[in-house]
Amino acid sequence: MRQAVRRREYQDDVRDRQAEELEMVELEKQTEELLQKQMQEMADLEAKQRAAGYLFDDSAHIKVAIGGPAGSAPTASKQKTNIAFNGDDDDDAGKKKRTLIMLDDAEGLTPAQRDERHQDKLRAIKAAIPSDQATLWATKIKWGAAITVRRLS
Repeated sequence: MRQAVRRREYQDDVRDRQAEELEMVELEKQTEELLQKQMQEMADLEAKQRAAGYLFDDSAHIKVAIGGPAGSAPTASKQKTNIAFNGDDDDDAGKKKRTLIMLDDAEGLTPAQRDERHQDKLRAIKAAIPSDQATLWATKIKWGAAITVRRLS
């Protein structure tokens, strides 16, 4: 009787191991299919973005200018000081601070009139945004304008 129980346990163990192996093979197959699907979706998205002009050739050279104009490199000791004190230099008496000029055409307006003009501009922006989701998500973003605004601010 004990041998029959042990044989049954052994057979159950063998079936369990085979089931686990089949399950692992199936999981690997599903994982591979998912990865292939994701790679295809990424390739399709990249192609769409290239066609829309959002992506550029990755092999193109990028020039990065860290600092000022090319001809005005600071001396080594001055550069070390700026790095150590995060560019906070009180000894720069030669630097003259420029006065800021307001570019707003609201001179001569009362604060209430300025607020009203500001609210009108906000309402115009709000009215330009599509109200239904399908149109909103289908709207093309003008990234050049967004980058220009960021540079100006």
